[in-house]
Amino acid sequence: MKTGYKIIIGILALIIIIAAGSAYYYIHAIKSVSVKDFRITSLSNMTQEGFMIDGRIILHNPSLINIRIYESKVQFFKKDNNALLATGMIKENVLKPESDTQMDFSGEVKFSNTLDLALDVMGKNETIVVAKGNILVSKSMDVSVPFSVEFDINRQLKDYADSKINRLLDYFGLSV
Repeated sequence: MKTGYKIIIGILALIIIIAAGSAYYYIHAIKSVSVKDFRITSLSNMTQEGFMIDGRIILHNPSLINIRIYESKVQFFKKDNNALLATGMIKENVLKPESDTQMDFSGEVKFSNTLDLALDVMGKNETIVVAKGNILVSKSMDVSVPFSVEFDINRQLKDYADSKINRLLDYFGLSV
């Protein structure tokens, strides 16, 4: 075999090895993304029909490359009967290398969709809601980061009501 062919075959083998190594690293990188924190930040726009639930999720990217996050759904369920309360969206974003990225989301909870939530909120000390989702990090390989977080929505609603009452009292120059 001529020396020229050996060099070409060697270069092609090197390219294949580099491509395979890069693909392996990318797959490992997208699978290493994790949920660092998930919080309900506020309940707002309270009406007779329902309210908005706002929050944030912090994703950690330990790899050395940018990782694109695709628009993903977060759903809120009542824990005791698994009734769907709301669906929100986490917007598309890019996770910077070796860092945490905060993303906000919101969803509308309708009392008409789940009358028992309204009854629970009025009559119980605690109503546990579960937020679940899968953050999509690769459409082509169908890789996602699952999460599930529980919180007491009664506590959140009480804090919301207290803040509104305090603002009203402040407005009229009253105190409790």
